[in-house]
Amino acid sequence: MRYKEYELDLLEVESAHKRNTSPYRFWYNDIKKKALENDGDILEFGVYRGRSLITAALILKQLKSKKTIYGFDTFAGLPLKTNFDDFKNFQNKKYFSKKISDEHKKYIKLKKYITGINNLNTYNISVSGKFRNSSYDFVKKKIKYFNLDNIKLIKGDFTKTLPIFFKSNDINISSVNIDSDLYDGYRVILQNVYKRLSKNGYIFLDEYYSLKFPGPKIAVDNFCKKSKIKILKHKVRKEEFQRYYLKK
Repeated sequence: MRYKEYELDLLEVESAHKRNTSPYRFWYNDIKKKALENDGDILEFGVYRGRSLITAALILKQLKSKKTIYGFDTFAGLPLKTNFDDFKNFQNKKYFSKKISDEHKKYIKLKKYITGINNLNTYNISVSGKFRNSSYDFVKKKIKYFNLDNIKLIKGDFTKTLPIFFKSNDINISSVNIDSDLYDGYRVILQNVYKRLSKNGYIFLDEYYSLKFPGPKIAVDNFCKKSKIKILKHKVRKEEFQRYYLKK
């Protein structure tokens, strides 16, 4: 079973290079484009079982890049949510259009019908639940399987580990993937990471458009408004959700 999952990691790399269908392809493409530049290392927030992390590291290896990718995760599931992560926030007109609010309502109705769960919330809305189906040791084994020496894992809640990390690691940052689902994660990540981005540094905002997690968009909007930063859109296929990013 694990071997099959590792094979899927290799298929993700193939997709990133050839078919270009992965939802993380925008992040992978940024990594490929700047792999040999001396513009800093790469960070991912929300490693889960390590597929996108492994993919990014393999891309760097294939391109003979000397960059390191740092993977941040609790490796124990989602941390505590805040009030900003409650579904009621989808009705807040300050952050969400009527179109998104209506889409969220339809999504919840459909999800209840499919799953039979009436009390849907932040912790059970995803197929992976609270993302507990992973561990630090599991991801380390995958890294060892691929013989990757360009990955460093940082275990713990971002709100605690990230400030400590930057106190002892004076690094520049080239590219970032934020896939952390909750308001506090996005808030702390952006506060600590954006100022350390190199020129043309890139941040992929995985949950900025989400019908499940309202917190990330609220955190991003507040940060960008305060910092006078423009939120940018990727060009996506007709059937896809819109994808957003920041660039310095």
